[in-house]
Amino acid sequence: MNPLNPLRRSKNIKILYSLYRMIQFIILGVLWSSPINYGFASIPNSTLLKEDKTEQILMIKEILKLPFENRVQALKSKSKHTLALLQKLIFNPQESLEVRWRALTTTPYVDSVFGKQIILEALKSEEWYIRNAAAISLPALSRDFAVELSGKLLSDPALVVRTAAAQNLSRLNGREKETLLWEKLNSRENFNGLESLWVRRHIAKALSQFAQPGSEAKLITLLKDQDPRLHPFALRALERVTQKKLVSKKTTVAENRKMWLEWWDNKNN
Repeated sequence: MNPLNPLRRSKNIKILYSLYRMIQFIILGVLWSSPINYGFASIPNSTLLKEDKTEQILMIKEILKLPFENRVQALKSKSKHTLALLQKLIFNPQESLEVRWRALTTTPYVDSVFGKQIILEALKSEEWYIRNAAAISLPALSRDFAVELSGKLLSDPALVVRTAAAQNLSRLNGREKETLLWEKLNSRENFNGLESLWVRRHIAKALSQFAQPGSEAKLITLLKDQDPRLHPFALRALERVTQKKLVSKKTTVAENRKMWLEWWDNKNN
């Protein structure tokens, strides 16, 4: 490969710049957290604290621009006071959405205990995007805690938050919420009139993962749903729990669906 390839050089420059900025932030953080007495006339503490706090907030906002892994590593190297500043950024409506989002989704990976408190506070917010960022961040915490809260968030008024909750349950194998997921699949809030909303697709995906032998009747109900986006999940689950394949791989979803519905009718007649 040509070492002078401009694309490769550009990528290497970006990586080196990110590392340079991260090292710079760590050094500045050490300097700021280490008070030194030079023997000069003292400056009022309130002035020093105000200026120091402003500088640290600016530094944190710069760190938040880094790639995820880099910003987590950089923020972990800071003092505990950094967590309070992150909290201030998250809940300051004057800050940009990007800053607040990155601060919230990063904090649980910097400190899980503090992150748990932040997420609980964020889930009470009236701003749907703050609740959504908190929902997305739940898997960073303990599995049982994340599953329990995700189950509650299936009833959130915001569609994106309900979607994040369903995705969490799928990702965390939250089988204990299977009954609740079946209930929410057909809840009124997951329809716009008669139109099936996209959260139902994520609920169906989770349900297909959790399906066990004996759940064929529910899966057939899912297969009969008017939203065709749900049918592939029902079909995969039926094949898994029954250990049957009724059609070849080249068969369309519609043809496969027809065969399974016929199989169910024959089985029950």
